[in-house]
Amino acid sequence: MARRSSSGIRCSISGHPCTFPQSQRCRDGHERRELTAETLRLFADDAERARLERETLAIINENKGASKKSAKILVDMLCCL
Repeated sequence: MARRSSSGIRCSISGHPCTFPQSQRCRDGHERRELTAETLRLFADDAERARLERETLAIINENKGASKKSAKILVDMLCCL
């Protein structure tokens, strides 16, 4: 189960911030029973799988080119020293 931190929702295992919107809680599934139940639920829920797919693709699309942009900013900063 996810826990709230001062910066938002964090994974209870890794402690990393959740990358999904705060309206969607992270699902750790750190115990086998929880993971199995969650997997079976997702297999049975076409709408939820489709929603998760849309959100995941939106995150991927938002971050496309981020590494290249960051590298360019770094190169520009280093060239000005």
